Amino acid sequence: MSAAADLLDRLAEVGAKVEADGNRLIVRTSSKPVPGELVQRLRRAKAEVLAALAPAERIPDGAEAFYPCNPTEAAWWRRHFIIRTIDRRLGGARTHADAAWLAWGELEDRWNKQHGERVVPDLCCGCRRPIGDGQTLDLGDGSRVHLDDLDCLLQHGARWRRAARRVLTAMGLQPPGGAP
Repeated sequence: MSAAADLLDRLAEVGAKVEADGNRLIVRTSSKPVPGELVQRLRRAKAEVLAALAPAERIPDGAEAFYPCNPTEAAWWRRHFIIRTIDRRLGGARTHADAAWLAWGELEDRWNKQHGERVVPDLCCGCRRPIGDGQTLDLGDGSRVHLDDLDCLLQHGARWRRAARRVLTAMGLQPPGGAP
C-alpha cells in the first residue's frame, strides 16, 4: 500500500486526482497533462491503487468481531504505518523491509494497548489458569502471566499479535513480506 500511497501523493503534487470507478481508474487534472512516467507507473500499479482507493467500510468476512473502528480511523492506521515506516527508515538508516517490520510491530503493539483483550488479574493471560500463589510477571497492558512458565508469556504474545494482525489486515494493511 505504501507504493500506491506514494504514487497517489505524487499525482496530487502535479495536480491530478485519481478516483476508482468499479475496476477502472479515472484521472482528473486541472489543466496540464500528467507526466508520462506517472501514467506508466499508474498503469503498472493499477490493482494496488484500486485497493488503496477502495472504501474502508467493507470488512472481510469473519473479521467483524475484530474490527474496532470506523473507516476514518482505519485510514489513520494505514497512514500511520506509512509514516512510521518512513521514519524508521530515515531515522535509523535501515532497509525498507527492516523499517516496515519495525513499524508493523509498533502498530500491533499500539492496537493491543488500545483495543486488546484484557484478562482479569487472577487469571494468567497466557494459559488462562488461576494465578494462585506463584510468582507472576505483570505486563505493561495490565495483564499477568505465570513467571515460572515461559510458555504462558509466549502464548499471550502470540494471542494478542494474532488479534492485532487480524484487525490491521481488516483495515487494509498487510504485514511486510518475509521474516523480520
